[in-house]
Amino acid sequence: MIEKYLPRLLNAGPYFQIVLLMGDASARTLLGAFRTRLKALDIAGFGFKEYWFKTDTGIVLSISGSKLIIQLFTMFLAEFDGHYFQGFETIHSSHGPVKFEKALRESFQNYTPSDGSRTRFHGGSYA
Repeated sequence: MIEKYLPRLLNAGPYFQIVLLMGDASARTLLGAFRTRLKALDIAGFGFKEYWFKTDTGIVLSISGSKLIIQLFTMFLAEFDGHYFQGFETIHSSHGPVKFEKALRESFQNYTPSDGSRTRFHGGSYA
């Protein structure tokens, strides 16, 4: 399943970040709010790609894009900690796809598959 999203993530770099959102978080709601923030700052033209999946401890969210996007995303997480999620931990942050891909694959080993409910357990940008 990760293979579907990985090429788009890697091509959207050159900066990459992986975070663990703790608590009862909604990646879709968080990413929607981040896009709204980018539009409000009038920098919505700067694209980014994302991939997220659920684990037992929260949601692992990876994002790739320009340095500006990654910096704004980090600031956004710090500002909305406690609103969309209850704490976050940066798993990986780098310039370059090789270490990012390795860290994402390692994080994916903690993926929790669907329990049969209609809730989504992964998602993101793909080609």
